[in-house]
This record gives sequence, structure tokens and C-alpha cells, in this order.
Amino acid sequence: MSNFIALDVGTPKHAILAYFIKRALDELGFESKIIARRQTQTLDILRFFNTEYTVIGEYGSDLISKLKATIDREVKLVEYFDRFGWPKILWSHGLVSGIRVAFGAGIPIIYCNDTPYNIPVVKLTVPLASYLITPEACGIDVWVRYGIERDRVITYYGVEEVTWVSDILKYIDSGEIWEILKRFKLPDIDISNTILFRPPEYKAVYYRYGVNLLNALIKLVSELSKRGLDIIVIPRYDHDRELFGNLNNVYVLNDVIFTPYLEAVVKLVISSGGTTATESSLLGVPTINYLFYNDITRFLEKLRVPIYYISLDRIDSLINLVLRIYEDYNRYRVDTRSIIARLSSPIPLVCKLIEKFFKSHK
Repeated sequence: MSNFIALDVGTPKHAILAYFIKRALDELGFESKIIARRQTQTLDILRFFNTEYTVIGEYGSDLISKLKATIDREVKLVEYFDRFGWPKILWSHGLVSGIRVAFGAGIPIIYCNDTPYNIPVVKLTVPLASYLITPEACGIDVWVRYGIERDRVITYYGVEEVTWVSDILKYIDSGEIWEILKRFKLPDIDISNTILFRPPEYKAVYYRYGVNLLNALIKLVSELSKRGLDIIVIPRYDHDRELFGNLNNVYVLNDVIFTPYLEAVVKLVISSGGTTATESSLLGVPTINYLFYNDITRFLEKLRVPIYYISLDRIDSLINLVLRIYEDYNRYRVDTRSIIARLSSPIPLVCKLIEKFFKSHK
């Protein structure tokens, strides 16, 4: 068995966290390797951070293809580790294939997760974790119900996105943010007067809202565009270009961008309530969450960052709030520096557990 830590990556957010974990582990003198599943935008994010990675496996588009892709990836992971050495520890954010392989090989699993609502994944992974690191906002009981012992759940006062939002604030203060944005192909419009829109992950296993929600989103973006508002869509899938690309004043990005850079400078953000909504509200940018009113959203509300939940069945209220924010932006913008200073990232806990493991296995 080798002495490296495997960082198993399956989504863009996994990729961001893995980059910061690897950076921290490098500083501590630990060897780590990022192993990535080929999925929309995931590899682009890793390339953006200029970090090395190995691609193993694909992402399925429906339940059966996801099942086949997961099984196929498990076989490929075993073959890869047999050839190049098995890791001492595996870190994951819920990639089923890697966790099952590590558990089967007796490799300790450090697991970060902030999405207990992703029931198909947590049922298959949580019981196998050596330690689960999760925000206090999610609690412990929800994870215990899925089969992990209480003393193996470690909580922290914060959210995962704090890890990189602090850096973005520094770039805003220095003005460097605009120089960074020049690296990307953005629409030739006044970015500071735009609305940033992020569709949901409608191909994810937990998505149960069907075409009705997508139709409501098309109506929302269409109604806003008719009012002359410029909207930048950060797509999740190629199909998003078909859904939104033909609307006036709507610009669907072709290049993958590290979204917090863009979130930091736009007028407001409309998102499904996941990573994008957390990032932008922590940056102090008015953010409307139209889908997930979960523990993280409630936590952010208590912090008094500018996040507002309005479901799409109240689309007129949502549009009215967008217009109010757009017309009186400074009233809704919040200086969040003192709030962020009180919050923790999971990265130190990951590193602490890894250090503890290596000391106990010398």
C-alpha cells in the first residue's frame, strides 16, 4: 500500500474542495492525488486551478446509465490502484464508486457532506465512512439515521464555501477581480448590471421536479429578459443552451468559469440554492434561491447574509423581488466580512484527521 491520499472527485464542487485540500496537504508534506470522474465542468475546474488529476470513469445521464457507470468505475478504480498502488486514505464528497472501493479494500474514508437531502447517495455512502465532516447546520441526527455512529460525525460552524469565498473578497478589495475576469470570454455587456442565473442539476439522482420546474424557469428568465434586463446563464449541461439561448438579453456562457469571480460583481444571483447561492450570498450579493429551502439556507438566513427563498409557484413575487433589488441594489447588498470571519472551513478538520491517522499508523 502506498502513502498517498486519494481525493475522489465527481462534480465541480468536489473539484474545488479537492484543490484546496491538496494545497493544504502539500503544505503539510503529504502526498495526495486527485482522481476525477469525467463530468460536465468538473475537469474544466481542475484545469482552471492548474492541478494534476487522473480521469477514471464517466457520469451517467439516467438511473440505469448511472448504475452502469458506477459499477464500471469501481472496476476501473480497482485496476488503477492495483497497478499504481493503493492509497492510505480516501477523501470523498459522496462519490459512490470510490467510497465502495475504499471500504471493500479496508481503506479509511474521510467524507465531507452538506447535502443530506441527496438520499440515494447518502444511503449508499454514509454507513461506510470512517469519519463524516458536516456543517453544524445539518446536525448529527440526520446522518445517524443513515447508519453512521454518532461519534464518527464531526461538525463545524460554517459552510464549505467559506474555504474559497475569503479569497474572493480579497480580490474584490484589491480590484484584481476585474483583471481575473478578463481571462474569460464574457458577453460584451456591463457585467456589473447583469443578473446571474444558475439552472438546477436536473440530471442529478435527487432531482424529482420534472419538466414543470424547467418550464417555470424558462418563463422566469423570459419575463425578466422582456423587461430589458441582461441575464448571464451559467449552464450545468449543454441542453441549457437550448432552453435559454434563444431568449433576448440572455447570454449562456460557453467557457467554464470559477463562478464566484462572476458572482462577486453582478447585480444579483438567482440559483437553485446550492453552492452558487451559498457563495454569492456570503459575498454579500443579493441572492434568490428558488428551489432548496434546506438547513444551509436557514443557516445563511440567520447569519443575515442577503439570501431570499421564493419558490417558483410564486413566480410573480419572485419577479417583483428581482426588480426591487435591481432598482435599489445598494439597499440589499451586505458587507459580509465580519460574518465570514466567524465561520470555519472543513479543510483544517480533514487535515487534522489525516495527520492523526498517519501518526497512529507509523
